[in-house]
Amino acid sequence: MAFMQTKKNRRRRIRTGAAAALALILLAMTGIVNAQSAAPKRTLRSDLLTATQVPKGWIVPVRHDVVRIKCLASILVTNGAASASTVQAVFGQDGSLPAVAEKLGSYANASSAYAKAVATLAGCRHLGGTINGFNVTGAVTPMRTRRYGADSQAFHASISMLGVSAAIDVQVIRKGGVIMWLDAANFPPVNVAQFKGLIAKAYARIP
Repeated sequence: MAFMQTKKNRRRRIRTGAAAALALILLAMTGIVNAQSAAPKRTLRSDLLTATQVPKGWIVPVRHDVVRIKCLASILVTNGAASASTVQAVFGQDGSLPAVAEKLGSYANASSAYAKAVATLAGCRHLGGTINGFNVTGAVTPMRTRRYGADSQAFHASISMLGVSAAIDVQVIRKGGVIMWLDAANFPPVNVAQFKGLIAKAYARIP
């Protein structure tokens, strides 16, 4: 009996760890493809969502997971733009799911950077890779949403690892020379009303 309980507790810890690690995929999903020309220097950190704007109890995850998802990794490729031109913030309930991640990037040619980022996600239909050595599978599909800024596009991703599934909704917006990525992850389904509220708050913070 004690052995069975220990085995059950171990399985629960693995599944909980898997959920937290899946939340870290948000960081991969928020990679911005930099434009070929260097962007003008700009301080973006003050434009990010703050802890007071996300649900109570959501904190910054403190984990060191090794995420290797080939399809999403291509989004992180940078060409020319200084790394100082991008900032990010991640919040999760107790550091796990549900969670939200935001990344802002300032570009000299934001239209080109936006087009590359959206094209990469649109071509990322099937996900495959590992997190901490465990296999991850999933898929990405476009979503219909209202338009924000000069350009915007939404995507939905479904991810599975160690029998744990997560849903991720992604909103990409270009506002002037800034590109905003906002992702929400949860055990299926994502709270759409909550995500729309976070999009509105994040969008309003960009000058």
